[in-house]
Amino acid sequence: MANNLIARKAHTSHAIDRFGGRLLARFIRFAHRTSTPPPLYDEHMAIFRENQPFILAMWHGQFMLLPMTQQPETPARVMLALHRDAEVMAEALRQFDLELIRGAGAGIKGKDRGGAHAFRYAVHALDEGYSVAMTADVPP
Repeated sequence: MANNLIARKAHTSHAIDRFGGRLLARFIRFAHRTSTPPPLYDEHMAIFRENQPFILAMWHGQFMLLPMTQQPETPARVMLALHRDAEVMAEALRQFDLELIRGAGAGIKGKDRGGAHAFRYAVHALDEGYSVAMTADVPP
């Protein structure tokens, strides 16, 4: 009985993540459609195209705008933590057909969070001509 309860909770949790991610993707599209591009946006996009592949580092607060910078001529893969808290963002990024690289550094506790695997995959992606996007700040 306890296993069934755990399985139901996990299934419900995944359904909430999927719903939340899809809702977030819709919000990102809405925000993009109703916003004015920032100054120098076209110039920055031209630099991205000219220097493909590249590593794009941004702050966590800017991460939701990443899908709107995705262009067919600048294919990218996105590094995202394996942590449970990142599942809604992972689903939102999947709605934009962005391929994810899952993993993060060991952090304070030294726990393996897939960082070495993510690093190797990111290098491989760069070798294949894909840019790699990631956050530069690390939450506590």
